[in-house]
Amino acid sequence: MKGLRLLVLVALIASAIALPVIYMQFFDCASFAEDKFFFGVSYGGKTVSHAKLLVDKVKGYTNLFVVNSWEICGASNETLLDEVCDYAIDAGLSVMVYFNFVYYNYTLDLGNIYNASSWDLHGISPP
Repeated sequence: MKGLRLLVLVALIASAIALPVIYMQFFDCASFAEDKFFFGVSYGGKTVSHAKLLVDKVKGYTNLFVVNSWEICGASNETLLDEVCDYAIDAGLSVMVYFNFVYYNYTLDLGNIYNASSWDLHGISPP
């Protein structure tokens, strides 16, 4: 009986050592290195120059820049948004733009949902 217990114990120890080694041999660990984890900051300010200052400040420890500024995203002039996004991308950051104005009516004249007629009425259109 003691011999059987010893044999089972040795088999358990051997499998506890061998199975992880075999698993690691056949498992592609490089796929985890290719997956990107995003950690970033959000900018809701009013000027392009302040957005650029924030990009310069955080580019060393973050990889995502979220633009959620009404003055930049909701502006009728797309060049402001293009300038901020291009600057962040040139700094090595990924960019996400939050278009809140598509869903929420800042004028509060027409309710809570924008539609095509309210965009035209207020001179607002998504880029």
